[in-house]
Amino acid sequence: MAAEPQFEDFRLAVQADVYALLSGPDCDRNSTFIDAATIVRLSAGLPRHLDVWSNSSYENAVEAIAAHAIACTVDAEFSNTFEEWFRAEIHVDVARDRVYPVARYNPKRFIGGHSANTKPSKLPSRALDCTEHLGLGDRRTTAYGLVIDYEHWHHLAPLSETEQLKIAAAQPNMSLSEYDIQEGPNGKVRNCGPSDPDRQHRRLVEIVRHSADSGVDVLVLPEYSLHSKHRNELQRSVDDLAVAPPSLIVAGTSEVHDGHGSDRIENHAWLMVAGGYGSSQGKVFAAEMSGHMEGIEPVGSVRIIRSEEWTIAVLICRDAMSPDLVDLLSRCGVNLLLVPAFSERTATIIGQATSLSIRSQAFVAVAVGPAVWTNDAVEDRPQDPTRVEAAFSGPYEVPPSVVSLPPEGFNRTSGRGLWVFDAVSRTTEWLEVRSE
Repeated sequence: MAAEPQFEDFRLAVQADVYALLSGPDCDRNSTFIDAATIVRLSAGLPRHLDVWSNSSYENAVEAIAAHAIACTVDAEFSNTFEEWFRAEIHVDVARDRVYPVARYNPKRFIGGHSANTKPSKLPSRALDCTEHLGLGDRRTTAYGLVIDYEHWHHLAPLSETEQLKIAAAQPNMSLSEYDIQEGPNGKVRNCGPSDPDRQHRRLVEIVRHSADSGVDVLVLPEYSLHSKHRNELQRSVDDLAVAPPSLIVAGTSEVHDGHGSDRIENHAWLMVAGGYGSSQGKVFAAEMSGHMEGIEPVGSVRIIRSEEWTIAVLICRDAMSPDLVDLLSRCGVNLLLVPAFSERTATIIGQATSLSIRSQAFVAVAVGPAVWTNDAVEDRPQDPTRVEAAFSGPYEVPPSVVSLPPEGFNRTSGRGLWVFDAVSRTTEWLEVRSE
């Protein structure tokens, strides 16, 4: 009895026929689209393959496998035109069964002489709802909402061109006493942001200025660090700096809305793009603060920002603990994940977030506030050595490089400043920032 052909044999046989057709004179390789006549010709070649496999153990899957083989071949031949087509939409709202772009990149230019943790990305592999450059919306994209945002493509050009990538995680606040934390309805706790918004604004401007002077490309401020009343003013202040600011700044904020007799709070991350406009990412999951549930209005959407080299996402605090959300980012090819957090416990957040360094070769930065998890006011004191304020990882050799700070033996005299991670050298530096 002859051995049954293997799955790979079937897939390759279908692909060979498709390649032959796509190489013919009737196929325009410079087009993003394949006309109806070409689709008919591609489908016409399937019956002879399907007949061979009709009695195999793959009988119930042969049509899907054949269709995926066709999709992979078309993807390989025409993928150079996909990005231009999606960019024309500016914002791609991904619904169930809608095609969306999957980013591919080689991280080696950003990691100096270090070796990458995998070969340049080959994921996703054999999933039948995606190819190397395209994915298909599924239950997760409808459950959370997925938007691919091309609006900042040109404004993020400096970030795409850099080869000395520096990412900073800031620490503007010492303790819980610096936040306006209120009792909300049903015993829930609501954090309305810094209790002294004007003073906090001056601190943030100084932190951004220090980041700019140090050549930081990406700056992450913790969750709740930016008061909503100063959001636009911070953007203006950054634009007015004498030195070029970081290409991308992320700050966590609370947006308070007056809704039918009672305020509702949406927890957002505000993305400031140098030379461009801000973009908001809402929080999906409420978290626990000091033993009480966070009283916020969850926002069901995930926004992914694309530039020439970077596919950027933000997950706020507890959102980074969700395996489904992290998996969704991986499938989209996210290679820069930024996590503004406000938490007493960060191990799960850091563990889940930094897993993206292996799964899609991402750089990850987590900024956690405040410096000390206490209601008492504290000034100019060393950080609790058990407290993790920041973590960084990158697409380095397995296991990924995770820096939980402060490092052993580190002498720190002030609680406010920023940790600067150099992607090429894999080193971290503390910069003290004093302001009023």
